[in-house]
Amino acid sequence: MNIGIIGGGSIGLLFASYLAENGHAVTLYTKTEEQAILLQTEGILLQKDASQSRLHVDAHVITQGIRDHDLLIITVKQYHLSSLTPILLSLPSRIPLLFVQNGMGHLNLLERLPQANIMVGIVEHGALRRNSNTVVHSGEGVTKVSVFRGAEFNKELFSDACSNPSFPVEVKQDWYEMLITKLVVNSMINPLTALLRVENGQLLSNPHFYQLFTNLYQEIVKILKPDNPNDWWEIVVSVCKKTAKNRSSMLRDIEQLKETEIDGIIGYFHTLPTYSDNDTPILDFLYTAVKGLEN
Repeated sequence: MNIGIIGGGSIGLLFASYLAENGHAVTLYTKTEEQAILLQTEGILLQKDASQSRLHVDAHVITQGIRDHDLLIITVKQYHLSSLTPILLSLPSRIPLLFVQNGMGHLNLLERLPQANIMVGIVEHGALRRNSNTVVHSGEGVTKVSVFRGAEFNKELFSDACSNPSFPVEVKQDWYEMLITKLVVNSMINPLTALLRVENGQLLSNPHFYQLFTNLYQEIVKILKPDNPNDWWEIVVSVCKKTAKNRSSMLRDIEQLKETEIDGIIGYFHTLPTYSDNDTPILDFLYTAVKGLEN
């Protein structure tokens, strides 16, 4: 497949590495000319455990325009999508798109796009960008994808073509259930770890943090009203245990004085009718505190 990837961050580099390893023709669209030149000349250095490999990809500055592709994957963070909107709206409707952002704040944008086939995905891998062309695959997980709109794009073919033993891809039938589950996980882990400056596992091991953790979950349940609240709770706890030594992406953003994805995560609850019907002091504090740290 001829695959384009918008975004030269950790997730964009990780996707590009494994897709190139699978034999696909990959083009990375970057924000800066410096990164594009580096990727063109030196490729991507993928590091995992004690091994490393160098993968060749094509690369261009996104302001030079998007070429024709069998699939275009958008990996930039939620808050960068607004600046990409004019570019995305101008793309031919025949190009299938895959969005892999945290949160659900981008759903309104997806509704506006002309593409006949749009997929959404979630990424459960750990990835860290060392520099403009080096990415560390710090934790194996799975990429889950689901069709948001359209039926012509063969999602099973995409899954088979893009899966790798170290980078599996799963197809899910219900895009909303897939995204809302990840939203709950992100809402529970990211803001708390960012404000408390702790690794994920400490939300379970520290009794005081655990009390906050459980109280936060009760607020989320009141807003989303799931049929089986215990199912989400078990998933959140499982993710915390599996990533116990990880520092969340929001924590890293705060430490690096970057903007966070709080608007696409906690901010999504503000758009729901049930939000104003409930008292949510912890959610409100987390949102306001993280926004304060961004400034």
